[in-house]
Amino acid sequence: MKHLCLIGAAVAMTACMQSPISGSKHSGVRQLQVGMTQDTVGAIIGSHQAVSESGTRKCVSYLYNETIDPKYVHATFTDAGLIEASDGHKAICEISA
Repeated sequence: MKHLCLIGAAVAMTACMQSPISGSKHSGVRQLQVGMTQDTVGAIIGSHQAVSESGTRKCVSYLYNETIDPKYVHATFTDAGLIEASDGHKAICEISA
């Protein structure tokens, strides 16, 4: 019984942890990896439409699905490269100062 509780807790914790890269197959975001440069991400997703910067963080917005229902990929970079990306956003990303 004790082992079942431990396994259940491990499964619950894994379900709560979110990957820094998440999205649908339609945007190309699933091809991205943490640490990629902005140029590499652009080569996979396409040219960006907007950039928001604050300090060492930069959020870049890439438009996709523009003919049916326009949405954006938000990709956040630091000096170390890509740190997170997600899709399905209705507006460009903004980083607060």
